[in-house]
Amino acid sequence: MASLREIRSKIKSVKNTQQITKAMKMVAASRLRKAQARIVAARPFAQQMETMTQRLFESVVDFEHPLLARREGNLRMLLVVTSDKGLCGAFNTNIIREALRYLRRYGSENVRLVIVGRKGRDYFYRMGIRPLKEYVNFFQTLGFAQAELLSRELLEEYAAQPFAAVDVIYSEFK
Repeated sequence: MASLREIRSKIKSVKNTQQITKAMKMVAASRLRKAQARIVAARPFAQQMETMTQRLFESVVDFEHPLLARREGNLRMLLVVTSDKGLCGAFNTNIIREALRYLRRYGSENVRLVIVGRKGRDYFYRMGIRPLKEYVNFFQTLGFAQAELLSRELLEEYAAQPFAAVDVIYSEFK
C-alpha cells in the first residue's frame, strides 16, 4: 500500500497536470477565436472573387486558353491539404480518407499527389505513396506569396504533363 507521502505527491502531480491542461485549453480557445475571425473576414472577399470570375467567363464568348481547354486521358492531379500539426481530431483523418477514396476511384497509378501539410505527407509516405510535390510548414507564414507560389508550381506541372483534371481535397470551416 502507498504511503501518505506518495499519495500526496500523486495528488499534487495530478493538480499540476490539470493546471497545464487548463492553460492549453485557454491558448487553444484564443487561437481558435482568432482563426475564426480571419476566416469570417475573408469570406466576403472570396465570394466576391468567385462571383466576378463566373461573370467574366460567362461574358467572354470566344476565349481560348490552355488552362481552360478540355483534356483527354486518365492522368489526374490531386491536391490534398492537411495540417502540419496534430491534436485536431478527425480533421486530417477525414481529408486522408477522402483522398484514399479518390485514389481508389481513379486508380492510384493515374493520380499524382500534391500534398500540403506534414500530416498528409507522413501518412502517404507510410503507405508507400510518394507525392509529386509536398509542402510542409506552409501555414506558418500563410499569405498571398505562399498561395501564389503553390498555384504557380501547380500550373507549371499542369502545363508540363497531360493531366485531364486537377482536384483539391480540403476541409471547409463551417
